[in-house]
Amino acid sequence: PMPVAAKIPATMSETTTPTQQNDMEAFRTHLAAVLKTPDRLTQAVKQMDRKKKGGLSKRQFGKLITVLSEKSDKISIPSAENLDQLWKMAIEGSQTDGARLSANQLVAWIFSEKSVEMSDEGPM
Repeated sequence: PMPVAAKIPATMSETTTPTQQNDMEAFRTHLAAVLKTPDRLTQAVKQMDRKKKGGLSKRQFGKLITVLSEKSDKISIPSAENLDQLWKMAIEGSQTDGARLSANQLVAWIFSEKSVEMSDEGPM
């Protein structure tokens, strides 16, 4: 079960800086919107995984999140602490040793049912 944030702000600011669990979920949703499709995320991971190690290290993950943050005016670049929280959230649901995140694991995290409002066929 996800911990419930103690206080939920009445209004979200224009720029979301992830600080609490709810903000992290909002941030993840924004990442999905920036990426648009799981294929684009898979391509980005392939480009970054030049040594073909099967996924992104924590450092590479941070770089990917930072680059995606720069492409949107809705989200700000997360702090090192927030990147750490995002990494833990991404690793949490995946069956991995915690050293690398594969493209499939990132797709499953960023494009999970919670963040995607459309089915695979498109809008309902």
